Amino acid sequence: MMYEMLTGKLPYSDELEEEIIIYAHQYGQMEEGCEYSFILPSGINSNIESALEDIIVKCMHYNPCKRYEEFYDVIEALEEV
Repeated sequence: MMYEMLTGKLPYSDELEEEIIIYAHQYGQMEEGCEYSFILPSGINSNIESALEDIIVKCMHYNPCKRYEEFYDVIEALEEV
């Protein structure tokens, strides 16, 4: 939801699939065995601060173990930004 609010686009979209793969390769966001399925928010809206982008990306991380454990952790991180 934060992603869409800040970029005006849905993070996961079939019509963006090719653009996402090209972007990920171009900016070194491809990891072995993993394809990110969204463009970083700052790739769409350059006004997004890196600290806020880090929160959004962590919320959307492909590995559930690397996401925030509780919603309160997200709120705490947002309050620090």
